[in-house]
Amino acid sequence: FDDLGRSGGNNGGMNMMNIGNGQYSSQSFAMCSRMGPDGKMHSERFASSEVGNRGQKIREAQQAYSNSTTGIDKMGFERQLGDQGRKIVRERNRHTAEEKSTELFKGMEESQRDQFDQRFASNSKHLPQHPNFNVQALAAGDTRRRQPALAHGRNNGEVTGKIGAPSGAVTRHRSAPGRH
Repeated sequence: FDDLGRSGGNNGGMNMMNIGNGQYSSQSFAMCSRMGPDGKMHSERFASSEVGNRGQKIREAQQAYSNSTTGIDKMGFERQLGDQGRKIVRERNRHTAEEKSTELFKGMEESQRDQFDQRFASNSKHLPQHPNFNVQALAAGDTRRRQPALAHGRNNGEVTGKIGAPSGAVTRHRSAPGRH
């Protein structure tokens, strides 16, 4: 986003709302468009949504990023409860169809994932709802292909693991057939 505010058209905004009882909701959006040397309009977009409850020490965040020049789309989905949390980041290159998925852990081992998910689910009643957050709208002008939404479960073919302490990450790469 180095060019944000220097060239082309740019938009952005942020909304933070304290709902009461420690609950909050925050959304932000930033976009930068510029004419590339190829004569085509190129854009970079970022959007985020976070809801939480400070009193219950629980939060959930969604992020999306798209760059029409590089063809990179990224989505993040993060949950935190107390001092433990996990985040899944998915990245797809529209030019090569390569996909990468990374799962990060904070304050817990990978083997504690299911236990964390159960505790989070039982405490999620303390969270306000996310407003409509359409990560698909960030596909930089590519209306033919839609990025699937981040799944909340763990049966999505991710290869995860624990590296180091107390947090870790494992990355999985997948290339499209016939494209290397």
